[in-house]
Amino acid sequence: MPETKDQKINRSQIAKKFVLNFTLLAIAMFSLAVIALLWFAHQQNVHQVNHSQKDAQHAINSDIEKLSTALKDYAFWDDAYQYAGRSPVDLDWAFNRDNIGPSLYANYSLEGVFILGDNMQTRYAIVNGAISHIKADEFISGDIKKLYAEALNQGKDEKTAHGFFLVKGAPAIVYAALIKPNKLAAGETLEKLSILIFVDVLDPAKLHKIGQDFELQDLHADVFDNQQATPPFIILKSDFGKPFYLLWTTSKPGDDLLKVVLPLFLITATIFGLFIFLLLRRAVLVASVLDESQAALASSEERFRAVAEAASDWIWETDRDGIILYLSERFKTVVQVPTEFWIGKKFTDLIRYSAADFKDKMLEDTHNGPDRKILSGEYIDGLGRSRYCNISVRPVFLKNKIKGYRGTVSDITAEIEAKARIEHMSQHDSLTGLANRNYLHSYLIEKLNGNTSCSPPMYVLSLDLDRFKPVNDTLGHSAGDAVLCEVASRLNKCIRENDLVARLGGDEFLIVTQNLLEQQDIANFCSRICAAVNNIFVIGEHEISLGVSIGVVFVSDNATTVEELIRLADIALYEAKSAGRNNWQVYAEEMNERVQQKRKLETDLRAAIRYQEFFLEFQPRFQIDDNTLCGAEALIRWNHPVNGRLEPDSFIPIAEQTGLIVPLSDWVLDKACKTALTWPETMFVSINLSPSEFERGDIVSRIGAALTNSGLAPHRLELEITESVLLDDAAKVLDIMSSLKKIGVRLSMDDFGTGYSSLSYLRTFPFDGIKIDKSFIADFVEYDTSHAIIESIVGLGRALSMTVTAEGVENVNQLNQLHKVKCDQAQGYFLGRPMSERQFFDSCITDRQ
Repeated sequence: MPETKDQKINRSQIAKKFVLNFTLLAIAMFSLAVIALLWFAHQQNVHQVNHSQKDAQHAINSDIEKLSTALKDYAFWDDAYQYAGRSPVDLDWAFNRDNIGPSLYANYSLEGVFILGDNMQTRYAIVNGAISHIKADEFISGDIKKLYAEALNQGKDEKTAHGFFLVKGAPAIVYAALIKPNKLAAGETLEKLSILIFVDVLDPAKLHKIGQDFELQDLHADVFDNQQATPPFIILKSDFGKPFYLLWTTSKPGDDLLKVVLPLFLITATIFGLFIFLLLRRAVLVASVLDESQAALASSEERFRAVAEAASDWIWETDRDGIILYLSERFKTVVQVPTEFWIGKKFTDLIRYSAADFKDKMLEDTHNGPDRKILSGEYIDGLGRSRYCNISVRPVFLKNKIKGYRGTVSDITAEIEAKARIEHMSQHDSLTGLANRNYLHSYLIEKLNGNTSCSPPMYVLSLDLDRFKPVNDTLGHSAGDAVLCEVASRLNKCIRENDLVARLGGDEFLIVTQNLLEQQDIANFCSRICAAVNNIFVIGEHEISLGVSIGVVFVSDNATTVEELIRLADIALYEAKSAGRNNWQVYAEEMNERVQQKRKLETDLRAAIRYQEFFLEFQPRFQIDDNTLCGAEALIRWNHPVNGRLEPDSFIPIAEQTGLIVPLSDWVLDKACKTALTWPETMFVSINLSPSEFERGDIVSRIGAALTNSGLAPHRLELEITESVLLDDAAKVLDIMSSLKKIGVRLSMDDFGTGYSSLSYLRTFPFDGIKIDKSFIADFVEYDTSHAIIESIVGLGRALSMTVTAEGVENVNQLNQLHKVKCDQAQGYFLGRPMSERQFFDSCITDRQ
């Protein structure tokens, strides 16, 4: 009976389990042996430590017993009581005749011998075998009263007392006993007897001798500090005195055993382990070889099953005529049609593909071998949806002849649709869905390449929305986006089928249109676009009114590039904006010339700033009531190296558009402030600020720097601001003007009455003065409308505590009328034309005289 797949796999598993278990068993046996050996060695070491501790205790006890016996012989002696137990001690008997004398040091190595009276006073002292006057409590560190009391207590039974003390920092055993006769005299008590004290210092020499006698290596003493010492040791202590350790080193027979046995044991274990490893490795290899063929077969079957049930692939097989013989189970999931429905039917009915490509692929196969070939196809799934797929094809050979075909089908619909979406996104604007710049560029290239003299006329229209920026600023970008989408929808309704609308970005659009044969046709087309954009936009609760400026360029034979077309359309767009917005302009060659002139002037202007080709003139301003000179307005002039003297209106607009107004204004501020320093201190200088300067956040610091660098007092500088500045961002402008007022400069509203003059502006913004526009002064005669207007303005200025200045005074009659309405100041050609710095300085001198 053949083995099953599981049985064949178990053979290898059993071998591996056996190897693992045997290895673990061997490791466990060797581990137990090592543990037993270590335990035995440890027990040997412990036994040796315990034995040495008993020897050390025995040595100390022997020494204590010997000296206690000697002390009894000397203390419980009638002669000792007679000659030393009473005061005074008979020194001749005690020391000279050596009854209690030097022999105690020579025979017993007693470093100290003392006799103490009943009042603890030292009566007799021998130190190191010589008479000494040192007291016992000075020689012995510690409380010896307890020792004295214990000696009295033990004296009743003719016993001695001993304790452990420090003598000069060294451990010592101190012995004490009563000097007692065999029989006390009548009325005499033990408390009246003297005490004999022996001091045995355990110095290194004594400890070394004890260690030699009892085989205690490196025997030494140490003060007891309540911390556990490392064995071997014993603790010498009594109820009184100072306890201390007695420590030594001892041999370790267990470690010696390990040094000999353990290397031999490890070598044996290593050799045995290597032998077992080789033996078991051979067994595993044999089992693995037996499993290889079975594992390869199982892997092949699993691989086939995985391929057959892949996420989006299904397997097919046909005969040589294309009749379907087999479809994998995955077919039902992907195509959502039962496999039985298609078995026996033609493969070409299931999937549409190029029969010619199929034939070519199969011809290649017959020459190049059974390689897989890929075809593109399309089929309809069970839900009626069109699906795209890749078909892999491989011929099936039998005796070198094709008997059929086999392969897989991969559904690539998601990939195809994703590519289409990406392609659309790359060519269209994500917000409006219109063609974007990339699509426009390709479209125009195609049109230009196909454009001939016989082609219908084609126009490119560049569009820019008017008044769109306030929508974003006031209503937010979401409202702005909604407006742009609605604009795109309206533009699409204006064009014809073959026209194109593209969004270039922001509020810029571009239209390409054909078949407008007459000039009137393009005019009607542009008019239709303007009307569509002019219609009110309703965004939420807001009604929005916009305009559109259009630049039109005719695509002629001379227009060869897309960039050139768009550039020319933008030039026409700029002309439309300059003409008042919400209109269209058709490109003409003179427009391009004006643009080139503007660019040339911009280049010259940059050079002029670099080389300081400008100069200032000063137009005087007078107090009307007394006709005195009070200041001047600084006016910039350009000494152009080619065109000569240029007035501000020829280059200031370009400076504002290009951002050059800031360095130009800085020069004017610096020059005017430094010039004003040469005038009388009562005079001020007035400078015009451009509206574009308020769009930059550094205007306050720039004016502060000009005042600091020049040293001009802030109140002598007047800044003229037009009403248009207040319309764009009133809150920001108010903040800037408030900061300027903190510096101390004067602020004046220039050209008052020509724009959206409002009383609220004068009340809200911190103006110091008003300048009436010269257009009112030109028609100023008594009792006419201008007279009433000027009189009202002057009255308004006085009510708001503002200085009112009239510009453009050309004759004495105008000056007289201004005097009648009590206008404060005036300037104009009648009073003084703009003059050079030197001329104005001379005028200042003349005016003062």
